[in-house]
Amino acid sequence: RMESTALGAWKMTRTVLSKDRKIVAKVSGAAHITPFSKAKKIFLYEENGTMAFQNTESSMKVSKSYYLKSNEDAKESLNSIRGLVFPLSVYFTRGDNGEQLETCETKNLYVTFAKEEEKDDTTSSSDVIRCPSTVHHCGNDIYSACIELSKDGSIATECVVKGPKKDYFIVSQYSRDVF
Repeated sequence: RMESTALGAWKMTRTVLSKDRKIVAKVSGAAHITPFSKAKKIFLYEENGTMAFQNTESSMKVSKSYYLKSNEDAKESLNSIRGLVFPLSVYFTRGDNGEQLETCETKNLYVTFAKEEEKDDTTSSSDVIRCPSTVHHCGNDIYSACIELSKDGSIATECVVKGPKKDYFIVSQYSRDVF
């Protein structure tokens, strides 16, 4: 089960960076996590925002959604971090042809995040917990990501996209700041 601390509205900002880490675009908006199927322990992540392209005055409305599902066998007390239970799988809500998908199956799995192994080094900071993802292959492109959960309750993700015609980073930040 996803704890109530992760549910609800989040302020979302996103920066798209080129391979040399120059800003290409910025997104600002809101994200919401709500129960989707209590019986199957699936949650719906939805976001809406505005993307502004760097060095231009053009912008556009953007939105996306995913299903979030924790491993049903995970021991919540041991694997719960800031309201999220790991491993945490992310599924596409739409198929290749734009059709709405109502289930979490292998065919629409995007990535699975798992908590990084604890280090014995007592000097390491526990202010941020990193949860890297599995790799997602989409044609010739490869996507990998990492969630970082901070003590202050904020969440950050970084997604690396590599392929014959793609080479960029997407950094997203989520907070409970008042809109």
